[in-house]
Amino acid sequence: MAKLDEYRQYIKDLLEQHASIVWDNRIQAQIIYDTEHDHYQLVYVGWRDQDRIYGPVLHLDIIDDKIWIQQDGTEVGIAN
Repeated sequence: MAKLDEYRQYIKDLLEQHASIVWDNRIQAQIIYDTEHDHYQLVYVGWRDQDRIYGPVLHLDIIDDKIWIQQDGTEVGIAN
């Protein structure tokens, strides 16, 4: 259980770090936590001129005591 709590905290810290570097004040970074099922996402929501911005940047799950990277839309890649 301690390892699971450690993974949850690691993911929370990671998502908060990436959410803090939004480059445009019209775009909002939303962090979504589902600790009951261990699904975690960072989603960008907002507008750029007339275009709607919406999409998952990061999606991580904890499955069988391992962190699964389901989506990584960062430039460098979080696994690196």
